[in-house]
Amino acid sequence: ESARIRGSRRSHRGVVLLVDSDTHHFEELEEILARREIITLHAKDHSELAQCWFTRPPDLLLYRQDTVDAQDARFFQTLKGSAVLKTVDIVLLVSDYAISKRTAIFDQGVDDFLELPLLESEVMGRLLPRLELKRGIRTRGRDHDAGAAGGSTETKSPSSATGTTKGEGTEGLRVLLADDDPPIRGLLAFHLEKAGWDVCAVEDGRQAVEELAKSTFDLAVLDVNMPIMSGFDVLDWLASHAQRRPAKVVMLTAMSYEASVQRAFELGVDEFLSKPFDPLVAVTRIKRLFA
Repeated sequence: ESARIRGSRRSHRGVVLLVDSDTHHFEELEEILARREIITLHAKDHSELAQCWFTRPPDLLLYRQDTVDAQDARFFQTLKGSAVLKTVDIVLLVSDYAISKRTAIFDQGVDDFLELPLLESEVMGRLLPRLELKRGIRTRGRDHDAGAAGGSTETKSPSSATGTTKGEGTEGLRVLLADDDPPIRGLLAFHLEKAGWDVCAVEDGRQAVEELAKSTFDLAVLDVNMPIMSGFDVLDWLASHAQRRPAKVVMLTAMSYEASVQRAFELGVDEFLSKPFDPLVAVTRIKRLFA
């Protein structure tokens, strides 16, 4: 059996397709992901990419490229424009990326980037949340279909409760930012405000709940580890106060534990940012939730 479809018969939590002429990167990546029951496929070029894609459609495309040229951008945008392929996340595997390039790639159809050398903590912090999110969406989709078949009534979505509609952009939208680390809280608040958000920043989960109880927000950005009430405690509170839930919820964490990531997405989190992160990239990824 060829290396690029190795492991295709395992039970799995997701499928990652690496496009890279260097087989060493594939072997490193496969070793890391196999321990999490994630299948890794390998294509050396676009010809093998097409073969792998139709043999086993991936959940995430990891593309080795330091510079995205016009041809690459058209390729990524073609994928995102396809009704069948648009749900596949595209992550660049890069050796060095300046901050200016990091923010520019999001306009070219790329969802994220992962820097070489491959470190297990970075791989899991970048890729695992995306795979768990897709698995959660599939699970919720099956539950929704089962509910519809059983005649259940669709509930009002959080986005309709806040009045946010897709495509409006983020200018003037309200964000609740909760993080007990003053430098991180201040830096992220600065960049969110610079991007046009109306930011309410608090330092723990209890203050976050107090603000959520009295005000309406379009977005909540919650650190996992906070004093008094953690980010998960806030999510639990939102689960029992659905009318107060923002349209989108983003979690911040220095941890990359699978259990934490899985629990976050089971509670309806839309994005997961692993610390340390570049604030410009973080804001760009947040804005894309409302694109």
